[in-house]
Amino acid sequence: EEVRPELAHESVVTSVCFADSNRAITAVEDGTIRTWAVPNALQAGDNSTIWTISLDDSGTSVITASANRCALWSRDGLSNLQYERTFQTGNDDLVFSGCGAITASGKFVAFGTRTGKVLYGPTKGNSSLIALTSDATTLIENVAFSRDGNLIAAIESDGHLYAWRIGKNTPKLVAALPVPLRPIDLAISSDSELLAVVTETQELVLFDIAEPDEIHQVSISQVAESFAMSVAFHPQRPVVAVGSADRTVSLWDCTNPISPELISRIVGPEGHQVAVSFNYNGSRLAAAGTNATVSIWDLSDLTRPSLEYRLYAHGGGAYAVALAPDAPICLGAGPNQQIDRWFLDPNDAIEAYSNVGGDWMTDLEWARYIPAGVPNTPPERSEERKEPEAGPKTGSRP
Repeated sequence: EEVRPELAHESVVTSVCFADSNRAITAVEDGTIRTWAVPNALQAGDNSTIWTISLDDSGTSVITASANRCALWSRDGLSNLQYERTFQTGNDDLVFSGCGAITASGKFVAFGTRTGKVLYGPTKGNSSLIALTSDATTLIENVAFSRDGNLIAAIESDGHLYAWRIGKNTPKLVAALPVPLRPIDLAISSDSELLAVVTETQELVLFDIAEPDEIHQVSISQVAESFAMSVAFHPQRPVVAVGSADRTVSLWDCTNPISPELISRIVGPEGHQVAVSFNYNGSRLAAAGTNATVSIWDLSDLTRPSLEYRLYAHGGGAYAVALAPDAPICLGAGPNQQIDRWFLDPNDAIEAYSNVGGDWMTDLEWARYIPAGVPNTPPERSEERKEPEAGPKTGSRP
């Protein structure tokens, strides 16, 4: 029987060993070493880390994926997420792996499992997800849809890429190709011409997917000094962003996919960069780190990205990130089903805070929640509170 405990580390666990039958020792990238009483460590609760958060093109439909819960949410502009439904594997032997994708139209979803199955189905209604045909038997690391919704791709931890063409009937398997061990993330270009895979062996692997029945690898490039952990395509240019365990984010020009060229390397993010996401026009890039921070980079000049905001997650980690296409909003997710929502327009943040009521922010609170350079000025009140006028003293209760 598999047991999945939630051990309270705030960073990436790099090593685990048993001291004896009653004690486990874990080491973390920040230098922390902890000893756990095994019986206590194995008392896993219902909480689980969210590894995926993704939006459709309208920004109104959102999915989250974790090992024990894959869910659909709705949102409207700056509003909070509203829960819509939970997806089921349909089989007690299947466990979600924590990866998922939603089509640009918001009509279909796909989720990976820990035993090689990719599950696919509609977002609305109560229809069950169906398992797509393949030979995969190990962990599905990630899945992605092409922008036109005609292709699903998935990577398996033992080093395989699978692709299915979506027709009127059940999606048909059109590719099963080897990739370097161990693939971690994948992305598809907005024109559905290229597919990118990044790996633990620090590589970016590009595939030509223009013809779904003739998918083939075109290049392998070394892009980092440690694990390449996340990848995303620019929405308007043949450019990919790669987040790495070496605490960098790099931008690569894939105009010539046979030989991608480095545009710039962002040095300074904190933690392993486990998720990256462009906004709707590619002017911003969000990068989530294992130290519970999300960095927002201004990409007005791709050769010289500049840090715009640094956001702090409330749940002890930020393992998934997405920029909304319809509003200056960043969504992040991590441990214990935590979902964070950040305003990227200071005026929206100020208005949201003032609507809560209570005392206005101190300078220290202001510095935490509002970007630097915006002065701490309480919003003007439409009406000042007036003291009631004194009435006649009648001796009777009004």
